[in-house]
Amino acid sequence: MYINTLNNIKHTLTLKCWSIFLWLDDLETFIKNLNHQNIQFFVFLFLITLLFPTFFYFKKTINNRDFRSSILLQKEYHVYLLLLATFVIALELFLDFFKVRPKSLLYQNTSVAIFILIIHYLCKKIPFFHKNSKFVFIVTFILYFVYISANVVLNPTDFVPKVAFAIMFFLSFDIQKKERLYLYFICILLITLSLLVFFKIIPEIVGIKLISNSFVLIIINFIRKTIDDAQTKERDFIKEI
Repeated sequence: MYINTLNNIKHTLTLKCWSIFLWLDDLETFIKNLNHQNIQFFVFLFLITLLFPTFFYFKKTINNRDFRSSILLQKEYHVYLLLLATFVIALELFLDFFKVRPKSLLYQNTSVAIFILIIHYLCKKIPFFHKNSKFVFIVTFILYFVYISANVVLNPTDFVPKVAFAIMFFLSFDIQKKERLYLYFICILLITLSLLVFFKIIPEIVGIKLISNSFVLIIINFIRKTIDDAQTKERDFIKEI
């Protein structure tokens, strides 16, 4: 199924690129031939053009020791909110353009992205949210994770929420940097999934797959934690020498 989806994306992208190239010979004809899907494609390209430079610039900035005590570093979680919202919109436009989903969730997920952008604005403008930006971001991340989990249950034939679930669970270890908070997150998630399966609120096969994937990702994340701790000790030892 995944191979067929990738082939369809490749075929559609090739046709659209050729269409755009031919239309550019006559600007008036190009404008007249624009439709909803073509506009989606241009918006997607525009968002991606903004997304990657912003991400790499910010990553370079926080890795630069000269900026560690600057205002930019203090606004780290503001940028995370902006990147998350932009990525959600761009990804949904891409999926809807190529008809990857069996049922479009463009409007629902765009609404979620707009909600995240509103939170981003509040964190920049309202002192209370600004002061608690990290907490606000973690809560927003968890709520978005719950939303994705609900989509996995409500759309069992759609593979996109399952992939999103795995990615967000993997990133949750980096977002919830305190080990105790991550352990609470894991316990709540596994207990919730187990109860949903036990009371047959979700299909048993869906619940088992989610729990199995969760255990695999937990092992991967704790391996990452062990490696990070070892590298940190090694760097500290070298500094002492």
